[in-house]
Order: sequence, then C-alpha cells, then structure tokens
Amino acid sequence: MALQLEPKHITPPSTTIGATPPLTPPVEAASISILSPDLITTSSTALRFHAAAALQLTPLLTPTISSFFQLPTTVHRLITSPYNTPFHTQDLTPLPRASALLSLALTTLTPTRADYATAPYLESFNWPAVLALLRDLCTATQHVWTNTTFYTVIFRSTLKHKGAAYRTRLGELDEGSHVEAVASGGLLKYWFGDTDGERRNLATCIWHSRADAHRGGKGPGHARARRAAGEFYEGFEFSTWRLVVEDGTRGVRLEEWIEGEEGR
Repeated sequence: MALQLEPKHITPPSTTIGATPPLTPPVEAASISILSPDLITTSSTALRFHAAAALQLTPLLTPTISSFFQLPTTVHRLITSPYNTPFHTQDLTPLPRASALLSLALTTLTPTRADYATAPYLESFNWPAVLALLRDLCTATQHVWTNTTFYTVIFRSTLKHKGAAYRTRLGELDEGSHVEAVASGGLLKYWFGDTDGERRNLATCIWHSRADAHRGGKGPGHARARRAAGEFYEGFEFSTWRLVVEDGTRGVRLEEWIEGEEGR
C-alpha cells in the first residue's frame, strides 16, 4: 500500500464470515507447487476483479492436468497484488506454513459488491470462497489449521478531482511502495479497487505480522507517498485490524488492532 499513516480506528463490523463447503473431491497434492507467474496475465483488472492469480494454483488443484501439459512450476513466487512483474511477486519460502497457505488462498479474493469503497470490509469480498480454498490447501499439504491472526490494513480514500497525469503519478508511487512492501517478506495480499462516482476507493493489505508491515513501510518509496498524500487525496481513513482465521478455516472475523496486545 502506498501510504503508512497514523491509524484512525473505526467500529469493527460484528459479522463473522463462515466458510462454504470444501471442493469435492479435495485436492491431493503433497506439497506447494504453483505455476510460474510468467504464465499469468499482467492485467491489473483481471488480477483485481477476476482472481487471475488463482490460476497459479493449477498444479495444486488439478495436478493431473498440469503434469500432462508439463506446465512450468515454481515453489515460491506468488502474485499477491495487482502487479505481476518480478519485483512485485512474493517469495513464499520464508513464511510459516499457515501464512503461505492463506496467501495462496487470497489469490481468489475478489469484491462481491460495487460499493466496496464504503461498505463493511468483511461483506465486500468473497471470504467464503477464500476459506473454502484455504481448507482445500490445508488438505493438500496436510496442515491442521488453528486460530491464526494476521495484521490487516484498510485504507479508504477520496481522490481529488484531477486529471489522468495525476493518477498516473499516483500509480507510480503505489508501485514503488509495493516493491518495498514485498521486500519485507511478509505481505500476503495487496488489493485496491477502482474509484466510484464520487472518487472514493478502498485498498487493503494483509500481512503475516505487524513487524513485517512496519519494515515494509520504512523505505523511501513510502516516504515519498506520504509526502504526496495532500496532493492526491481529498480525504482518507487508515485503520489497522486483526484478521482472525478460525479453527478449521470455519470462519473469519475482524478485530480492532490495539498496539501492545498479544499477537503478531
């Protein structure tokens, strides 16, 4: 995410999202092996709104097809954002198994409603589908999922009414900041939408830990983005949360992040 600002917390939604039934039959791959990012589109729209990065999971979900066509695979570079270039893909190898599996499952994250810029966070995405895929990935890797917390940033903004050149510059700042965030090693998912008719938008980052997010936001790219905030935004709200994926991937809930409390 292009900005790391002081959080302004909002009242968390009371909804807990449950999982849909797992895929039938469950996947049976013994280890994490995914398609090379080179085989996946670089279209930001396809990656944000059509879960194009989930195609990397073909060797896990349909290993017979992947073997038949001898598709090139990788064990570590995952598309975790709207950017599919080498410096933007995330290395999964340093991550604990639970975080790597969630990052894989989040390749299928897409919005489920047009008003995501202002709607409750958990109600704005296809979390049941993400949880169902996570459950299948746990089966594939023989991982027993227990309650796990992830550091999550929600950024809601209203852009100033400016031309295409300003938006291009904002995009460049965002890409530069994302490269720094990926280098921190713990960014599991970065997503942003399109501005609505009132120039409002939503962006979100899901991290392995608060420490990873802190490291990811310390670079010069983030500093430039912070300095430029007043130039691009009419207003914004930055808030931090605990995203808790419950035992057995049966549900996900959002809790306010309070510094100093137990948790990553």
